[in-house]
Amino acid sequence: MEALRGSRSLTTLLRAGFVALLLAAYFVDGWLFGTFRARIWAAPVASDPTEFGGAMGGVTAIVACGVAWAVWPRTTPMVALAAAVGSLVITANLDGRSRFPFFAESVVLIALLGALLWRRAAWSWVLGLLVVISGVAISLRAPDGGIRNVLAATMFVLFAAVVTVVVYSWMKDDERRVGIELARRTERLELARELHDIVGHHVTGIVVLAQASRVGGRRAPAP
Repeated sequence: MEALRGSRSLTTLLRAGFVALLLAAYFVDGWLFGTFRARIWAAPVASDPTEFGGAMGGVTAIVACGVAWAVWPRTTPMVALAAAVGSLVITANLDGRSRFPFFAESVVLIALLGALLWRRAAWSWVLGLLVVISGVAISLRAPDGGIRNVLAATMFVLFAAVVTVVVYSWMKDDERRVGIELARRTERLELARELHDIVGHHVTGIVVLAQASRVGGRRAPAP
């Protein structure tokens, strides 16, 4: 019981940490994007504020998806689909700029990829592939050049790290289950042996007593 409570407490703490990290990333996006602190820039951040304001609105929706997943984990498939499609829509409607939002989206997409693959369902790989495509496509928002390649490579590495961690967790979980099943089977065999020995001992005693009574009955003198 204590172990179960400790596990729930740890899960709650991790989800709270994820939400805090997500909100921090969202603030960084807004700060760089000019939505929260546009006055600190000497020049305008973008030539079309409406376009970038709409993009931050899309990022806000994706952040809301991440928070929804942290609060209601059962919504993972729907939230992952909404976040991936929303990210692709933002990418399709943004021209190349030197400043664009991507921190919050990256945090959400990376976490949702791990949550999807952990379910081990067939559809998890399909949605996971969509999440990876949308995450790598974020690099297309950057101007042509080295920064686009760096962003794409970074997202590939992060997604690959998530897949590696999930697969390793699968292996450890399978090993734990096999170990538990083996321990149970060994315990059943030991109990069966003990039961066999006890029953065999009692049966032998009964047979000996029966044979002794027969022999004694034969030797008894007639009245």
